[in-house]
Amino acid sequence: MTSQDADLQRARDELEAAVKTADDDVRDDLRDVAAAFSALTTTDRDADHATFDAHLNTLRQAGTDATGETADRLEVALEHAESYRTGLEQA
Repeated sequence: MTSQDADLQRARDELEAAVKTADDDVRDDLRDVAAAFSALTTTDRDADHATFDAHLNTLRQAGTDATGETADRLEVALEHAESYRTGLEQA
């Protein structure tokens, strides 16, 4: 597993944990992005840049509404997702 793959998996894991503590207003968005990241971890293709950027924007928007443990986990997930995205730019 590459460090890029590890970043994506860690982002997914953090999002799945955040879903458990999220309020209704952000839960579905977090669940959807976690599912998309999960799908990416099981494919040999790199993520589409535009689609991945849309996922990052969804997370940033959810971050403005998230609180407590959800916000903390979302912040970590976003850091790992952004690290993964940086690797895509180098590919």
